[in-house]
Amino acid sequence: MNNQSVSKVVIDLQETIRRADFKGYDPFDGLNSKLFNLSPFKKSRFFRLAWLQFHKRSPINFRPLCLIPKKRNPKAIALMLLGYLNLHKATQEAQYLQQAKDLADWLLANQCQGWQGACWGYPFPWQARAFYVPYGKPNLIATAYVARALRQLGNYSKQSHYIEAANQAADFTFKHLLITEGNKVYFAYIPGETALIHNANLWAAVVIAAAAKQINNQAQLSTVLAAVDYTLKAQRRDGSWLYGDKPYHQFVDSFHSGYNLEALAELQIILGDQRFQSAIDLGLSFYLQHCFEVTGVPKYYTNNTYPIDAHSAAQAILTLQKLGKTQATKNLKTKIIDYSLSYLYNPKKGLFYYQLMPYYKNKINYLRWVQAWMFYALSSVDE
Repeated sequence: MNNQSVSKVVIDLQETIRRADFKGYDPFDGLNSKLFNLSPFKKSRFFRLAWLQFHKRSPINFRPLCLIPKKRNPKAIALMLLGYLNLHKATQEAQYLQQAKDLADWLLANQCQGWQGACWGYPFPWQARAFYVPYGKPNLIATAYVARALRQLGNYSKQSHYIEAANQAADFTFKHLLITEGNKVYFAYIPGETALIHNANLWAAVVIAAAAKQINNQAQLSTVLAAVDYTLKAQRRDGSWLYGDKPYHQFVDSFHSGYNLEALAELQIILGDQRFQSAIDLGLSFYLQHCFEVTGVPKYYTNNTYPIDAHSAAQAILTLQKLGKTQATKNLKTKIIDYSLSYLYNPKKGLFYYQLMPYYKNKINYLRWVQAWMFYALSSVDE
């Protein structure tokens, strides 16, 4: 591997994030701009989307100028919590377990209000093509990662209130996100919307299955399997999944492909069998053939390497850590780590760059999208 020790990078990275009080910018936080919210454009779907994309794509960070604050993001906090659990397992240093508990307690105190069950969202409003999400509205992905982190901490520390919160997150997911339309059964990304996003559907299944298995709720397990089956039927003959079912969701990228595979593998662990293995094998074959350059560079889209994104690299490490059992996949994981430490990591600042383009680097420090993901991914690696 790269001469930067993975364990040293993990320690340095978490220290940099901790000193910032786990607050940071996000690629999608443009609508938190106080300047934009003083303008009449804030009511326009077109201008909201354009403003958000401007900040997401710009290699220059205009957020301080536009009065966009750094904030804690529940999903980033969940990823940090998972990373601290990995650190404690590796070192047995009490400070890391205590930090995980402190972050968990912050998550419990900062839930979205007004919903049945426990749920979390992002600390900013955001405009997607399919829908607009106001500040304070929960979403499936943030809730799923928080639930996973709380359940793992509860199981590891033998503290049942964290597990109960994860079960309550499953209640929210089942009550507010389940969509049944004729023969369609799946889980939506946010309450009140019906767009199908395959990775979100699968992570909802993970959250609910973990709770339903614990309390032996066979009815919920049956619904979960129906939702998973909907995504399995959408797997294409080459093993890939399109992002979703809307006309503008007809693309395949590396990190969402990794999400799908990791979620299916985790579901098999929860259910205690190998019922999804053929879909996983087919999907993994596609993933390995189409989502990486021979050098280990993680592509963004399967038909386009750029932008080379730290998020894609982090998810690839996690996916291969869970699914990569052959020597070839282990070698690929090593190449990805080496590339990430050589070209995406800044050892002087203890941070990872966001993206590499053919002629420039986007060095903006994004907590949820980059740093927290890299911390979690690299803390999972066995050196």
